[in-house]
Amino acid sequence: MSKATKKKSIMSKSLIYPELGETTKAAIEYRASYSNGFYLTTDLELKGRGITIIGDGSEHKRGKKTYIATEKAMNKLKINHEVCYIASL
Repeated sequence: MSKATKKKSIMSKSLIYPELGETTKAAIEYRASYSNGFYLTTDLELKGRGITIIGDGSEHKRGKKTYIATEKAMNKLKINHEVCYIASL
């Protein structure tokens, strides 16, 4: 087993279905956006090229900040943070 495979196996799930009661402890949760990007939900303070904050957490049901990120920015976040895709049934 390679180092990359071992690292992947100790991380939380990278895809969950909330409708089935699945949860994650990933630092960043994301889902596809209709505007060629991704909606991100996190407690982290994100900034950088291709990342825009759209919610400060005051209206989010879990108090998390909401961002929109481009595909390129999302790829960089996947390298540095544990992420999980939130799928809908």
